[in-house]
Amino acid sequence: MRPAVYMRRIACCFCRQGDEHLLEGAAPSAPFLKRRRRQRAALQLGLREMKQNRLQFRGLFVTGTDTGVGKTWVAAGLLAALRRRGIDAVPMKPVQTGCTGRAGSLRAPDLETSLRAAGLTPTADERALMTPYTFRPACSPHLAASLSGVEIDVPAMIQGFGRLRASHECVIVEGAGGVLVPLTSSFLMIDLIRALNLPVLLVSRAGVGAINHTLLSVRELNRAGLGIIGVVLNQSEPAPWGVVEEDNARMIELLGRVRVLARMPFIREVNAMEPQEFFSIVSRALPKAGELVSCFETPLAEAPVRRPE
Repeated sequence: MRPAVYMRRIACCFCRQGDEHLLEGAAPSAPFLKRRRRQRAALQLGLREMKQNRLQFRGLFVTGTDTGVGKTWVAAGLLAALRRRGIDAVPMKPVQTGCTGRAGSLRAPDLETSLRAAGLTPTADERALMTPYTFRPACSPHLAASLSGVEIDVPAMIQGFGRLRASHECVIVEGAGGVLVPLTSSFLMIDLIRALNLPVLLVSRAGVGAINHTLLSVRELNRAGLGIIGVVLNQSEPAPWGVVEEDNARMIELLGRVRVLARMPFIREVNAMEPQEFFSIVSRALPKAGELVSCFETPLAEAPVRRPE
């Protein structure tokens, strides 16, 4: 069974229609408690299968509902959390547009954020594997490549991931834009996720529009047969978490049958922070990050089962 199937089994264990009383503060009903016992058993089974096949589960794909929704903050935070747990995790940003620097030495800002947060200084060869394609134009990868006179070699990109995976315990891959962003005229980001055979963490804005954008992305990921670990809602604007954001989280869980794992606070500029300051914010915002990596290190009996707060 593929790792994505294990994670789908885990991801489908949490929210079902009829759970809304939990969010409204009412006491759980007997049918709910019975269903929850079955769900916990399924979760434990999923974790057991993953632990038995841990050499196959070697990474995570962080994608988003759009560009600029906070994928980089989440990917960097999870990478730092893994490294602090003693797991040899490395980042990968297969394609980065909107890069700065001179031709031939463009740096990927998203990758640099993850490397800085995790305290990593890879060699030049390994950095090339982590970001095989960097483009100056700030647009969709297929257009940025065309404007730069470059053709994206998808098989080479996948081979680069394989080399990173062979050398490290875990690879956190961050996509570009949303799940249907084209890498070429015939290959989408969702096709890359499927080719890498990784479970998915979906990042969305927390405010107005989150329900529609998130449910559309969840539908496409489900249609592709990909396992969704859950959703992280990111406060992409300096506004308080209010009734709109709270209802968005509730409806995404209810209608999407996917778990909202956490919410990220608004972060103005990660690169202006010290890594310790950034990790302090992220560790509070993503308290359930351990659930995403428990299959690497936690005995089955200790694997936490929590609902979003």
